[in-house]
Amino acid sequence: MKKWLSVVLVLLVAVMIAACGNSNQGSSESQPPGSSGSGGGQSAQNSGSSASSGSSGEVIRIKYGTAEQADMAPGTMSQWVTDEINKRAEGRIVVEHYGQSVLGNDAELMQQGLDGTLQIFAVGTSAFSQYNNLFDAVQLPFLITDYDIQYQALKSPEFMALVEQVEKDLDIKFLGFAENGLRHFATIEKPVHNVSDLKGMKIRIAPSNMLQRAMESLGANPISMPYTEVFTGLQNRVIDGEEINIGSIASQKHYEVINYLSEIGMYPFPATYWMNGKFYRSLSEEDFQLIKTVFEEGRDKVFNELLPQIEGNFRQTIIDAGVQVNVIEDKTEFQQIVEPLYGELEAADERIAAFINMVKGLKK
Repeated sequence: MKKWLSVVLVLLVAVMIAACGNSNQGSSESQPPGSSGSGGGQSAQNSGSSASSGSSGEVIRIKYGTAEQADMAPGTMSQWVTDEINKRAEGRIVVEHYGQSVLGNDAELMQQGLDGTLQIFAVGTSAFSQYNNLFDAVQLPFLITDYDIQYQALKSPEFMALVEQVEKDLDIKFLGFAENGLRHFATIEKPVHNVSDLKGMKIRIAPSNMLQRAMESLGANPISMPYTEVFTGLQNRVIDGEEINIGSIASQKHYEVINYLSEIGMYPFPATYWMNGKFYRSLSEEDFQLIKTVFEEGRDKVFNELLPQIEGNFRQTIIDAGVQVNVIEDKTEFQQIVEPLYGELEAADERIAAFINMVKGLKK
């Protein structure tokens, strides 16, 4: 009996040893060569984490937001810039462009750009007025009144001194500029020929304390309202007119609710292009220069090709719609009335003073 029990125990031990051997063999086959136990799994996890945080070969994705209309010069440029960066980067950089205020108005785009939700964003210079007054000089009435002067002025060292301070204050990086069009008076009841014609008129203006003061000094009643509400405001006679560029009149079909366009070229309405500072510092110098170079080429495309062609076509569209167009040749009276604003801005910051004096020099 004892002998029989001993045989049984020996057989049981042999079976258990064999089973353990088969189990270990199965584990070994389920792992990739060169890995062992939990260590191999951890290595794979770390490898995946490294790739997602910017390892070599990872695609750089850029979310680019604007409020630009697709049929205006800056909107056309933004799409060209997007396509061109994607083409030249050959898959290393992928830009996704969101235009026509899909992601918000200028103020909202600015905030998204500052907090990094957007890597690149476009806003008008007036959008910076809530942070500082440095760019007020660009839209000072009757300082910049033609596109050649604007192109030179916004490439100048004096303008770049303003840009550098904005970059420092807001932690953003300047990429370039474009232009929507010089601003004119569009009205319902009567055209504008001289300052007295503006007296008491409710004129919608772009959001800017400086522009509000300028229009008040010219005798108008400036009204600030969202751009998307201007058509209805004109239609319902909440406002008597607007200061606006030709492109916006045509693109937004304001020619359906205005009767007169008085061309005066009061100030430009540039689009400016910026990159979030943290994102900028994450890029290689090569990748940043590729992006900046394309934006600079886009700027030249706007001034040399897109703006003259598009604005000319839009002007004809307005005339064909029955809007009466007059040109205010003598701006002297208008300029003299707003002249005190120049002195105030010059006294506020020596860099603004240098910019204003530089532009005056270009006009001589």
